Amino acid sequence: MPLVFLLRAAALHFLVATAASAHLLLPFTQQTNIARSTDGATNELANLPLAASGHVFVVNATVGTPGQPVSLLLSTSSPHTWVPKADVMPCMTRYDPRIGFYSSDSTDGSNSACGWGTFTTAKSSTARTAEQLYLDFVVAFSDTINVEGLNYTDTLELGNIKIEDFSLGVVQSTSHHQWIGMLGLGNDGETNFPRWSPKYRPNFVDRLVSSGKIKSPGYSIWLNDPEGSSGNLLLGAIDQSRYDGDLIRLNANQPYDVFPSAFRVSLAAVNIDDGKGSKFTDPTVVTLSPADSFSYLPDKTVEGIMAAAGATWDDAIKRATLPCNAGAKAKNTTIFHFQLAGSDGPVLNVGLSDLVVPPVVSRWETGYTKLKELPSDTCLFGIQKYTAAPSSGGPQYNLGSSILRRTYMVFDAANKDVAIAPVKPKSTSAPAAFGPLPKQGIVPFETLGARIPNSKLYC
Repeated sequence: MPLVFLLRAAALHFLVATAASAHLLLPFTQQTNIARSTDGATNELANLPLAASGHVFVVNATVGTPGQPVSLLLSTSSPHTWVPKADVMPCMTRYDPRIGFYSSDSTDGSNSACGWGTFTTAKSSTARTAEQLYLDFVVAFSDTINVEGLNYTDTLELGNIKIEDFSLGVVQSTSHHQWIGMLGLGNDGETNFPRWSPKYRPNFVDRLVSSGKIKSPGYSIWLNDPEGSSGNLLLGAIDQSRYDGDLIRLNANQPYDVFPSAFRVSLAAVNIDDGKGSKFTDPTVVTLSPADSFSYLPDKTVEGIMAAAGATWDDAIKRATLPCNAGAKAKNTTIFHFQLAGSDGPVLNVGLSDLVVPPVVSRWETGYTKLKELPSDTCLFGIQKYTAAPSSGGPQYNLGSSILRRTYMVFDAANKDVAIAPVKPKSTSAPAAFGPLPKQGIVPFETLGARIPNSKLYC
């Protein structure tokens, strides 16, 4: 398993208010442990639910009875949840990023590609195979992940959130080496069957609504600092004390080809403070995907951004790279401004240091076999040409976490809206481990289908 950074919850505070203001808050801080799923091993995953790996969000959970620990990517683009099947070949053999799979006597998965946790249905007394019509699980989760397996229902637990008879896929094949499960937070209108069908299966956020834990399927995600040393997932509410300026709301129901559940907006222009006034105006529909380390944009746009950043194209790995100290050398004087929606739409301001992706992140997210051993002083660029994306369909451009890490984001699945604002940096006097956020800063969604609280519509 490659060495990556995990952010685990130092303290979990579920702030569940009255029926009029229900919400769930999950704060997290940085650790360096990797979750394992091993037979007979003790594990504290159930008490440490939210994390981030490298540049992305990971939630630690248990599935089944008794609970089997797994780590799941948080996806705002997909409504589906899945876990790797324990007895598939990648989870039973060792994995080396330079030579691929090779045989091993190890049975605990600790040295396999599945070190983030796996699931064995036979070891769960509550696992149930789905009905025949709903049996096959075949999903494109993103432009980089296609997975196949079988649908099951079982108990899912995150901290003190417990959902019984929860629908999830148990995956036995994937188009990618990313053998880590996923928790789908995306719009659930296209989950296998439409809402009017008796075969419809509600997703995670939908189940929180139906159980009364939150009033509407909306949630906020943000980091307290660009390094990701702490941050929060707030379900069913916003926290107005955690962003600066206005919370600008955009309709995210843009045209799609492959992923109808994704939140998609228009990237109107990219302006660069590079001393030349560089500007690229090629309006592009993009998915907001904080669960992805990399952003994929049209090749011509990326080539212009690369030139301003000092990034170069590596033909051997088909990726843009740059020195790992590029951000420090530039002293953040090169700023990239990503303008959304229109000429006076909200702007995402990104420093060069944010676009430096360490190899330990890129090796597992981009697919091990496609990367050579990069020099120790070489990193990947956080914005890549779309031709470098392991695509499952036509162009599906996105803005990943390297661009979004300074942005407070709210996702509203009921209305297919998003709202964004600059993250308010944490106070220098704030404690290292955050406690409950001030209640006066939290504003819940009032009712099912209510618009994002305190947001202003861009039009």
